[in-house]
Amino acid sequence: MDMILKEDLLIEDIGFKHTFTGDYFMIELNTLRIKRGFKWNGATFAHDGKRIDGKPITWKATCLHDLLYTRRSPLTRLMIDKLFYRELVDAKFKPAYIYYLGVRLFGWIMFKGGMKNT
Repeated sequence: MDMILKEDLLIEDIGFKHTFTGDYFMIELNTLRIKRGFKWNGATFAHDGKRIDGKPITWKATCLHDLLYTRRSPLTRLMIDKLFYRELVDAKFKPAYIYYLGVRLFGWIMFKGGMKNT
């Protein structure tokens, strides 16, 4: 399901303390800001979970994961996957660990951004 970010999204404590600006995002002071207007398709090959306020429960996790997997950034694939998992857990998404294993095992197929060390 395609989604569009209607307002900037802030993800704090991302484990990267430098400044970086990319297409639709910026990293500053250990915070990732995803800019309004970013489009993504949710969880690829998986269910997005129950809906709350019209959004899938996984929306924040899939938004940051899709953005950082498809854009050049200073974050490694492992860092991105750990952020994805953390957001799924924070959303109380029960199969969070299964989704995390899925991106660890098969994410290399879709990974285009970030640094190549995993």
